[in-house]
Amino acid sequence: MKYLTVLLCALFLMSCNKDRDDPQIRFITPAQNSEVEAGVQFTMQAEVTDNEAISSIVVGGDVQDLEITGITDVLKHNFLVNITPSADTPSGAELTITVTAKDVAGNSESEDLVVIVK
Repeated sequence: MKYLTVLLCALFLMSCNKDRDDPQIRFITPAQNSEVEAGVQFTMQAEVTDNEAISSIVVGGDVQDLEITGITDVLKHNFLVNITPSADTPSGAELTITVTAKDVAGNSESEDLVVIVK
């Protein structure tokens, strides 16, 4: 019984130190619900931060999935992605760009940026 108590206490203490904080995602440009032109490239800029370390960032949604590289075990990563809406996208259509970030503890967060095609 003594060993079981020690084991349970050790497991409890290890679980208390586990990173439970999700990465944070902030879109810098363009602003939410900005207008973009069909067939014309625009640049999305975003920043991902984490209290421990970022392990991966993927940009997707209504755009082709793209993994951001060069982010091994950093606390903050600012990046740019060039996006070109299809030339045949109808005026008024919403284009959703999803950024998903994971940290080294396996926590993840996704945020959407919506732009309107004019």
